[in-house]
This record gives sequence, C-alpha cells and structure tokens, in this order.
Amino acid sequence: MSTLFSGTGNLGNIPGLQYVDVNGDKRPVADMRIFFDRRIRQDDGSYADGGGFWVTTSLWGWRAEAAAKLLPKGARIFASGRLREWRSAYKRADIIVVTKCPPQMSAQEKELLIQEIKPFPHQRIFFSYYEYGRPYSFFNGLQRIPLNGNIDALLISAIANTGYLTNYLEGQTKSLRILEFEDHHYFSNYDMSQMKRIFDNMEGENKIILTTEKDAVRMELHREFLTESNIPVFVLPVRVAFHFGEGLAFDQLVKDYLLNFRV
Repeated sequence: MSTLFSGTGNLGNIPGLQYVDVNGDKRPVADMRIFFDRRIRQDDGSYADGGGFWVTTSLWGWRAEAAAKLLPKGARIFASGRLREWRSAYKRADIIVVTKCPPQMSAQEKELLIQEIKPFPHQRIFFSYYEYGRPYSFFNGLQRIPLNGNIDALLISAIANTGYLTNYLEGQTKSLRILEFEDHHYFSNYDMSQMKRIFDNMEGENKIILTTEKDAVRMELHREFLTESNIPVFVLPVRVAFHFGEGLAFDQLVKDYLLNFRV
C-alpha cells in the first residue's frame, strides 16, 4: 500500500549510497532520514515550532548518486514520493490481504502462512494472486495474441518487484529480454530509442515488445514515435483473483464497510 506525499524537511544524515542487484544489474540506491517539521505562523508574522516527524526514504538511480555527492547532513530539501507502510502495520488492520501468492495454493500452505502472520481474532485474511490475460495491441485493443511459447519478447517495465511477472513470462515465451526502469518512471525519448535499438538487435522472426497496462499509459506520450517506428507493442492485461473462492466475500466486506461508514 502506498500514498503520494510531498514535504520540506531537513536531512538527518549523509545519504548512504549502495548498489543492489536487480535482475543481474547493479542499481544505485541512497537511504536517508528526513525530519519534516511543521512551522506555524503567529499573529506577529513570526513562526513557532509545531512539531514534526521522521521518515526513512530511499532514492534510486542517478538521483541516488547525485544525492550522495551533493547533500550534506542538515540540508533543507523538498521530498516527493510514495509512503509505504512497514509490515508491522498489519496489527491495526481489520482485513489482511496476502498478495502475489502462487497461482496454485494448497490449504496446507494457507494454514502455514496464517500461523506465520499470527492474526488477531477480529482479523480476516485473504490470499490473492495475479491472473494474466492475452496481450492486446498498444495500437488496437481488439487485436490480441496468444503467448504460446513461440514468441521472443522484450519486456519494458517500470514497476516495483517484477519477479512475479517475469516468472510468468519466462514460462510463456520462447525467450525473454528485460529493459527495466525504476518504479513510476516516465519514459524519455532516449528510453524509447534504447528500446528500439534493443528490439532491432533481437533475433527471431516472431518478436514483440511487451509492457504492463500501467506502463502503457506512460508510453502514450510516445505514441507517434512508436507508430512511425512500426514497433509491435503489446500490453499484458492483469487482474487480481482470490484463492479458495473468496473473491465475493472480500468484495462484500468492502461494500459493507463503505455502506456503514460514519464520519
């Protein structure tokens, strides 16, 4: 779960730069602690301290390297990104959804996870997984193709944690290459040129570019380039499904909560 957040605060430490492995590539990431203060304007025009809070943040890519070089401890900075809750936040939930489960899940596996989570008596646990559909053309949503193991695909992805997706595609394609960007990345002209260069150098007569529905929205900015380049871009649809036939029960719980909500 994530929420968009923007604020101004002071850096509590020099950004700690490290390189982590992401699908075989070393990606720079800088971890920082930022104190976001609240300044309250007084009647005389001065400001009083209204408290504040600390947030641990992570910065990826070239921005991480730049921050490690340029930002000293105590620097006043503006931060914008997504807040993600710690796993321990489940303690205040009424409903817990264990996401990205394998498509096949046994009752025994379910019970082992429940024992590991140790839910409170009032908490209801659901187990969900992704169901992928037949890819449809970026240019014509009515045109669909099957993934039958005879396709060489280049996956363009700017989402977090692509392991679930790549595991699925590796079993559905003849070969899979991946051009991966940081989460929520907006594609530049250079990115599109790089994608075309990689695609043109791929072998095989039956080759396509695959992307997610989320990333296809950001590719719309480059529709003219993609059309002129005659690149076969296909979008992989996905839906969330629930194990053990509990999808309707989950929907009903959410509806009941909304209908009974009082301010």
